[in-house]
Amino acid sequence: MAFVCTLDRENGMGTFFTRGEAFAVLIAIGYDDDPDIDKSYNLLIAFDPMPTGGHDFTFTIVEHDGETDTEYAYWSARDVGLFVGRDDRALIGGTLLGALRHMLDSYKPSFVHMCTHDADAPEKADEKFFHIADLFESCGYVVRVADPYHGRRIWWMERTVPDAD
Repeated sequence: MAFVCTLDRENGMGTFFTRGEAFAVLIAIGYDDDPDIDKSYNLLIAFDPMPTGGHDFTFTIVEHDGETDTEYAYWSARDVGLFVGRDDRALIGGTLLGALRHMLDSYKPSFVHMCTHDADAPEKADEKFFHIADLFESCGYVVRVADPYHGRRIWWMERTVPDAD
């Protein structure tokens, strides 16, 4: 398998979706260049309403298999690292942060929860979550972090900047 990154910052951020209180963006990021394999890859960034109020923030790389019309979500950086190179991962990470900023500016969720997927991951693997938390802070959120729970890191972000009407 040879992943080919197709991200192009000049041609838009992706397709935005809303349903009720949920909102998400799907961004095409690449494909497999093996002519015998029909696979494409998208970055999915989502805010889903939580039963207790606020939103749960998640992101994943979704592989679509055109031959079987099935999808597989890559939640773990360990798995993504097996087929996406370092430079492409950096580009995807920058795209994630840019799209997240746009979503925060557009939708302004008041309370957001975020949790790592992998338990007991090395700090390097969780770096993207620290960058995400920093972005929330720069967008007017107070960021709180809990001690790891069953090896997973947990953050809460609460918007403190009032909406300008």
